[in-house]
Amino acid sequence: LATIVVCLLGAALIVSQTSWFRGWLRGLAERQADKYLNGQLTIGALGGNLLSGVELRDLRITVKGQPAISIQDLDVGYELSDLLSGRVALGRVHLERPVIRIERENGRLNLANLLRPRPPGPKGTSKLAVSIGEISIANGSVTLPLRPVGTAGEERGGTRLPQQIDDLNLSVSYVHGPSGDTARINHLSFHGSEPTFDLADLSGDVHVADGTLTIRGLAIRTGLSAL
Repeated sequence: LATIVVCLLGAALIVSQTSWFRGWLRGLAERQADKYLNGQLTIGALGGNLLSGVELRDLRITVKGQPAISIQDLDVGYELSDLLSGRVALGRVHLERPVIRIERENGRLNLANLLRPRPPGPKGTSKLAVSIGEISIANGSVTLPLRPVGTAGEERGGTRLPQQIDDLNLSVSYVHGPSGDTARINHLSFHGSEPTFDLADLSGDVHVADGTLTIRGLAIRTGLSAL
């Protein structure tokens, strides 16, 4: 029996490395995404050994036919034993050159309803624990159709936030469990324009539990000052 199991596992490993299987898995991921997204996901290529990680290249999400999110490379690392046992414990999630375009149409943001609402689970079921060792972003950019803070329109003045964010770099760890959600921001930096604002570094811990937000150890350094 042990010999049969080993042979089946070996065959499964060989099949998982074939271009046919990766193409099938890529198509499956795109179809499954339709259940969770109010948009269309396309994946250019799928790589990695699949036993300890997966690499997705040229990801694109369109909303109503318009480009909303693109990611040059998405690298996810995990332990297969954790996933098979029902635990969501990822070692890393790395996004290379993500581009996010947020647009306003008829007073609504195009990404406001990107995720489809999920039906509530049965009563008495516990929430799934999630841990991610590091979520990192390298060289990202975001387009924001924002208005001045505290006003109804740009023509009234007020504090203007950058309309364009480039050179976005982030490193954060995340844990979700019975005690709430905790994110440890190791580094956040970006270059903002329209108007110009440079964030050289931001770090700190953020915890959310029972509707209460707690921030600890916050440190901010801009191009002009530090806090």
